[in-house]
Amino acid sequence: MNPEKVRALAANVNKLIGNYHDQQRCTAELFKICLEFLDEKRTGHEFSGYRIAEMKEAALKRRARKEQLIAAVKGYIEMIEKREDRVTSHTNDKEKQDEGK
Repeated sequence: MNPEKVRALAANVNKLIGNYHDQQRCTAELFKICLEFLDEKRTGHEFSGYRIAEMKEAALKRRARKEQLIAAVKGYIEMIEKREDRVTSHTNDKEKQDEGK
């Protein structure tokens, strides 16, 4: 391969990686919005015909699922933010090296 093709390929790969990170960042932002919605949402559920024990059991299951979802989303957000910090620090280190040349 000639140097021009290598540079073009490298630029394309860097653009793809940037797009991937943008997508992950947007997904993390969406999850943050979902968390806010879940924390603020207060819905009434209709339980016509249910007994009190069944209503309590259903409420406990909903709460457990909500807590699992919140934990998963928070974990995902932390993972994305750590990766962004790592990419940013790596980019800053490279820029400092380039300035020193």
